[in-house]
Amino acid sequence: MSFRGKRGKRGAAGQEKRKAASPVDRRFARTKSRRLARRLAKASAASKDTEATAPAKNVSNLQCDMTAAELAPPGSSDGSRDDDAEFQAFVDVASKISCEEDLEALLHHELHSVRQLAVDLKRSTVPETPTAGRLLFGASGAAPPPRAAGFTLRSTRLVMQPEFQPLLAPAFVSTNADRYTLNLNGGLPSWVHVSEVSSALKVQEATYKYEFDPSGNIMVPPHILRVPDVHNASVTEIFSFQKLASVFFWKGLRDFGKGGAASSFADYTSGSVSSLSDDAYFVVQRLLGVNPAAIKVLSDSARTLVNSGLTASGQPKLSSKDKLFMCDYSILKPFSERIMHGNGADGQYVPAPIVVLKYTEATSGAAAQFTPEAILYDQAGQYANAVRQADNSPQWEFGKMCARVADWNCHELGSHLTLCHLVSEVAMVAMYRTLPKTHPIFQLLLPHFYMTLPLNANARSQLVPEIIAEKLTAFTSEQCFQFIAAVYTGWDFEAHYVPTDLQTRGVADLPEKIYPFGKTAALVWDSVHTYVNNVVQHLETIDQSKPVLGDPCLQNFLQTLREGEAKLPGFPNVTTNEALVDALTMIIYTASHQHSAVNYFQEQFLSYCPQAPSVIAVPPVDIDTITNATLLKALPTPRTAKMSAAVFDMLSEKPEDDHQLEMFQLQDTPDNVQWKFLDAFLLQMQASLKKNLEDAQIPVAAMISKDCLAQSVLI
Repeated sequence: MSFRGKRGKRGAAGQEKRKAASPVDRRFARTKSRRLARRLAKASAASKDTEATAPAKNVSNLQCDMTAAELAPPGSSDGSRDDDAEFQAFVDVASKISCEEDLEALLHHELHSVRQLAVDLKRSTVPETPTAGRLLFGASGAAPPPRAAGFTLRSTRLVMQPEFQPLLAPAFVSTNADRYTLNLNGGLPSWVHVSEVSSALKVQEATYKYEFDPSGNIMVPPHILRVPDVHNASVTEIFSFQKLASVFFWKGLRDFGKGGAASSFADYTSGSVSSLSDDAYFVVQRLLGVNPAAIKVLSDSARTLVNSGLTASGQPKLSSKDKLFMCDYSILKPFSERIMHGNGADGQYVPAPIVVLKYTEATSGAAAQFTPEAILYDQAGQYANAVRQADNSPQWEFGKMCARVADWNCHELGSHLTLCHLVSEVAMVAMYRTLPKTHPIFQLLLPHFYMTLPLNANARSQLVPEIIAEKLTAFTSEQCFQFIAAVYTGWDFEAHYVPTDLQTRGVADLPEKIYPFGKTAALVWDSVHTYVNNVVQHLETIDQSKPVLGDPCLQNFLQTLREGEAKLPGFPNVTTNEALVDALTMIIYTASHQHSAVNYFQEQFLSYCPQAPSVIAVPPVDIDTITNATLLKALPTPRTAKMSAAVFDMLSEKPEDDHQLEMFQLQDTPDNVQWKFLDAFLLQMQASLKKNLEDAQIPVAAMISKDCLAQSVLI
C-alpha cells in the first residue's frame, strides 16, 4: 500500500481547499452545496430553454418572488433563524433565478456569505457612481422579517459592475421600512468600507497572533503563535509518508548510537559520487547548487583578509589583475566562536571561511569559466591562514571541506529557512492582520502562501531542534535560532529585488550557461512584475477618484511591514504605484522562484556527504598535520549522513502540476472568488513565463520550468 502525503492526489492540497472556508461555510459546503449546484444548474438549463422563445432578461430588472414568511423556518413566530434555515432560504431564492449571469453571481455569493436576508431581489446601477452597484431588497408588498426593522448588517456582499461582472466587496446593508439597501461608502476605494474592515480585521487579528518572547517582545523573525485550524496540516499531510518515515528511521539509529566512523569514502553511498578532488564540481556547487545567490564580486576587505592568510602561510597574494568573486560566510563568525567543543573525538565545528573564485572571460579558443583560486579557512580563527588551489593537496581539500560545511549551514538555516520560509510568513501574517480577505491585494498574494504556516511551525518545533541542532550541525538549538535571527535582521528586503541584487553582486552579465540562476531569476521576476503591475493598474481604473495607495487597509499592511509589528528589514517606504508593484513582486518572487532555487535541488547537490558535509566532526586541528585520513575522520558518521540524505530526499520532492507557478489556478473558495480580473492577468503571466523559460534554452531553466518552480513555499 502506498501512503502519500501532500504530494499525493488526496493529500494536503485537498485538505487546504476544504479548510479554506470558515467552519460554518464548510458545513454548508458539505451538506448543501451539491443541492444548490443541482438546483442552480436546473434553473440555468431552464433559462437556456427559454432563450429561443423569449428575449434574455436584463439583470437590472430581474425580480424574484419571495415573501418574508418564506425566510423564517417552520414553526418560527418571531422571525429568528438558524444557519440551516437561512441557507435553505437562500437556496430557494437562487432556485428561482432564471438569468444565467445571476446564477453565477449567486453561486459565488453563496460561497462567500450564506446569511443573505433576501426577500425580493433586483439590481440596478448607481448613476452617480457608475463603477459601483446597489442591491435593493424589496418586500413585494409583504412586511419585512421582524428582525429587519432598524437592522444594519455589515458583511461582504455582492456588487455588480455596469458590465454585470460579479464582484464581492466589503459594504453594508441597512433597512428602511420594507427595503434592504446595499451601498459602497463614498470616500474610500470601492473595495473598502470602514465598518466591514473593522469588524473583519478584529477577528483576523485575534486569529493570527504573534508569538512573544519572555521579555514581552515579538519574536525575531516575527511568526505566528499558533497555526489557525484553517491552515493547519500534520507532517504526514505535508510530506510523503515513506520519506518522512525514512528520516525518523535514520534519526532513531543515529540517536541510539552514532555508529562507527567511516573506514573509507566508499561507506558514503548516497547521492551522485564524483571525485572529491574535482575542483570543477566544487565550482558547480557554488554557481548551480542550492545557494546560488552567495557568490559576489570580491570585496576589498575580504581580499585583505585572504591575502593576510596567504602571506602567513608563505603563499603568493591574490593578483590585482584577475577578476575575482567570492562566497563570504562571515555571518557564521560570531557563532563559530561560541561553539563549545566536546572532549576528544566528540568535538564538532562549523568554520566561517571565504572562498575566492577566478573568472576568465571567453576567448576564441575557450569558453568563459570559473576556477577556484584560494580559501581562507576560518574567520573565527580556529584554523589559521589561507590556502591556494593545489591539486590533491590535503590542505586544499580541507579548505573545500570548510567551504562546504559553511555553505550547508548558511543555506539550510539562512538562505533557505530564514530568507524564504520565514520571510514569507512575515508577509503572510501581516497580510491577514491588516487586509480583509476580500481585498484585491489579499487575493493577489494568497496563493503564494499556500502551506507556509504549517511548514514553518513544523520547522520551529521539529526540524531545527530535533533534526538539525547538534546532529547535523555543531550548533545547539538555541544557537540555531540565534543564527536565524541574525540572518533575518541583517537582511535587506529592497536591496534583494532581483535586478538590484544581480547588479550589486556583479553577476548580472555572467553568461547564462555559467550562471543560469541569474537568468531564470530575472525571467521570473519580470513575468511576476508585469502581472502585479497589471493588477495595480486595473485597480486604479475601478475608481479613478480613489487611488490604490489611498486605501487605509493597504497603507496599514505596508506600514506593518516597514516599521510596525512585522518589521521586515529593508522594506521600503511605498509612496508610488511603482514602488508598490516592486514590493509585491518581491513577496511573490521570494515564495516562488527563490525558494524553488534553494529547495528542490537539495537531493541532487547535498545527498553525498563527502561533497556536502554539514559539520567538521573533529575539534580544530593544526592545518599542517592534515592528511587524507584526517579528511575522512572529519566527516559526519555514515548514519548521520544517511539521516541527512533522507531529509533532502523528503524536501526535494517536486510540486504537483496544480501547485507550479506556471500552472496553478485561483481556487473558488470564500476567500478568493471575488476579483475575477485576477484570472485573466494570471493566465497572461503564466503563458509569458512558460514561453520565456523555454526560449532561454538553459538546461537548469528547463528543469525549473518543467517541475521545480512552485507557486509558494509548500515543502
